[in-house]
Amino acid sequence: MDTLQIITEKFVEKSKEILRDNLVGLYLHGSAVMGCFNKKTSDIDLLVVIHRDMSVEEKSRYMDMVVELNTLAPAKGIEMSIIKKSVCKPFVYPTPFELHFSIAHLEWYKNDPLDYVLKMNGTDKDLAAHITILYHRGLCLWGEEIHDVFEPVDEKAYFDSIWYDIECAEEDILENPVYVILNLCRVLAYKKEKLILSKQEGGVWGLAHVPETYSSLIQQALDAYASVGTMELDEKGAVEYATYMLEQIKTMKIEKLAVHDLFRLTELFEYNNAEQMISECTRDIQNGSIDIFVLYENDVLIGELHVMYENDDENFAIRGKRAYLFAFRVHKEYQNKGYGTYLLKTVLTLLKGDGYYEFTVGVEDDNSRAIHMYQALGFNELLLRKQEEYQGDAYEYNLYLKR
Repeated sequence: MDTLQIITEKFVEKSKEILRDNLVGLYLHGSAVMGCFNKKTSDIDLLVVIHRDMSVEEKSRYMDMVVELNTLAPAKGIEMSIIKKSVCKPFVYPTPFELHFSIAHLEWYKNDPLDYVLKMNGTDKDLAAHITILYHRGLCLWGEEIHDVFEPVDEKAYFDSIWYDIECAEEDILENPVYVILNLCRVLAYKKEKLILSKQEGGVWGLAHVPETYSSLIQQALDAYASVGTMELDEKGAVEYATYMLEQIKTMKIEKLAVHDLFRLTELFEYNNAEQMISECTRDIQNGSIDIFVLYENDVLIGELHVMYENDDENFAIRGKRAYLFAFRVHKEYQNKGYGTYLLKTVLTLLKGDGYYEFTVGVEDDNSRAIHMYQALGFNELLLRKQEEYQGDAYEYNLYLKR
């Protein structure tokens, strides 16, 4: 009997003993059901479905059981989540969970088990990806059948879940190249063909569908994944690959908005006086003082970023040196998915290509998400505080500089 079978059989036995009539089903997903389980590189992915809340005592007993079983598991250990049946059909996203475990949290549990069971709950975007794989390719270890408990995950929720896992690929690929290289392939396979693939299957798909210039990189990742080896990474080439794949996955384009398309900005923001906005932007674009960069996803306008090249107050803009970024908006349905960061980074790169090397942005105090993003990108020098009014709306903001 192999390790996987021993662990899953014990997991079923102990789960039934602890959860009793609260247990709906126990399910296996991930590499173990997708034909690429490797005891040296794979974890054991388990999902537990229950009817009702667990008591603190039940959670403690359950965690003791999982941690004990984890000592028998491969190096990457067990990854387990417990969710209620009520969030499976209809599917809730982000998905609430009652308890979670992976080796990343092992020391927390060992050091303070009570604190762990009290605090290890919330929502997890990753569960949309796990449940999608489970629904299409998973295995019921015990209990109600998969299709009786779960419904297909909405495509938008699933893509958001897998995008969440790769949005920082340009940085992550240098630290975890095998995972990121293959994961980008399987995400692109879903984006283009709606395929639900393992990392290994994604790499094979990538060899057939990604430009040949990246074939060697993908093959190296496949070889390392199969042999549990390491890669000799060309860092520049790897980052270029990640950038290319992210652009393909997003199917986005960024361009300067033409004057005759200015009316489309009303799709992103409700102006008190749209005619005034169009008139002012027309004037400023035609005299060369601003450009408006817009972001399209599958030809749908989802974001805008205005750039001012000169201003009477040189804190804001100096032609050829400092550009002021303003009116940065992303459609509400596309927020918190990396689109805004992508638009901002791309525009900064374009402006640097035109010789600009300083950039300013105004941020209101209550926009903590934007402040965090700008600071992460280097907008850390506070220049001034400003009060303005536009179309009857007054607002106050801080002006930050990135050198």
